Amino acid sequence: MLDINHVSYAYDSFEALRDVSLTVGQGEILCLLGPSGCGKTTLLRVIAGLETGYKGQISIVGQDLENKPVHERDFGLMFQDFALFPHMTVWQNIAYGLKRQKLPQQEIQNRVEDMLGRVGLSGLDKRDVNLLSGGQKQRVALARSLAPNPRLLMLDEPLGSLDALLRDQLIIELRDIIKSVGLTAIYVTHDQKEAFAIADRIAVMNRGQIEQVDTPQNLYYAPRTEFIARFLGLSNIFKLDSSDMIHHRLLSSVLADYSSAPAVLIHPVGIYLDAPIDRPYIELNGQVEQLIFRGEYYQTAIRMTDGMTLYTTTRKSSVVIGEPLTIFVATEYILPLN
Repeated sequence: MLDINHVSYAYDSFEALRDVSLTVGQGEILCLLGPSGCGKTTLLRVIAGLETGYKGQISIVGQDLENKPVHERDFGLMFQDFALFPHMTVWQNIAYGLKRQKLPQQEIQNRVEDMLGRVGLSGLDKRDVNLLSGGQKQRVALARSLAPNPRLLMLDEPLGSLDALLRDQLIIELRDIIKSVGLTAIYVTHDQKEAFAIADRIAVMNRGQIEQVDTPQNLYYAPRTEFIARFLGLSNIFKLDSSDMIHHRLLSSVLADYSSAPAVLIHPVGIYLDAPIDRPYIELNGQVEQLIFRGEYYQTAIRMTDGMTLYTTTRKSSVVIGEPLTIFVATEYILPLN
C-alpha cells in the first residue's frame, strides 16, 4: 500500500535519514521503533509531507507523493500533545475534518456518533475538551483522526504524555480500534512494550537507517544486530575477538558456525535451570551473583566459572545469592549478531 524507496533526508549538514526503504501493507500496523534522534519522527514527517526536499521516492497505491500537498494526501495525523482545539467541544473537534470535507450534516452526525462509540466516549459529545482527563483527550484526538476515514493513519508517540498504567490500557484499545476500522497505520515510539503490543511488524531504526523489519516475536527472539539486542534489553552479548576468547571455550561447539559474526547473543529465554529434554544444550556452572526484584520474576545474574556473567529470569525460591548453580543453555538461542 505504501512504498518507501531509498529515501534520504538532511537537516542542513545532518543526515537524518540514510537510504531508507520500507513497505507497509494494506490494513497493517507498522511501528517505527528506536531511541531519540534515530530518525523515526523525521521519516513520519517526510511521509506526511511535513518535510520536503528528500531524495528517493514515496508512493501510496502506486501514486508518487513527491509533489502532493499535505492536505491532499488524505492522511490522518495524531501527536503526543493531542493538538485539540480548546475552544471546541468533543463533538466539534471530531467533526472538524468532516466539515472541511463538506460532507452532508447527517453523515457528519453519523460518523461522529460512530467514532464516539468506538473510542468509548458516548454521551460526552457536548463536553468541553479542557475538562477531559489525559486519556479522554487522547481518545478524542484518535476519533478526530479516524473520522475522515484516511488512507493512512500516522501516530507519533501518541501515548507519550500519559502515565504507565493508562498507556498499558490504551495501547490495546488503540490496536483494537484501528483494526476494527480496517486502517493502515504507522506508529512511532521509543517504547518496546508499546511496539510489541500494537504492531503487526516493527522497523527498528538507528542513526537514520532501518536495521531490521520483522514481527514483534521474531524481533525479540532473533534480533539481527548488537544494537537491536541491547535496545531490547538483551545483555548477554559477547564479542568474537581474541580478547574475549576465554568466554568461547565452553561455547566452542556452537561458535564454529558463527566465525564470521562480530558478536553472539545468548538469549535469556534459552537459559534453563533444568536440562531441556526436547532440544540440544550446553551445560555451564557458576554462582548466583545478583537477584533484582521485577514483580513476577527476579532478574538474575550468574557468574560463570570462566568469568563471564549471564543474565536471565528466575523465581526467588529456586536460587539463592552466593550459592553455586548449574544452568543449561539451549544452543538454538545462541544467536549471531552483526
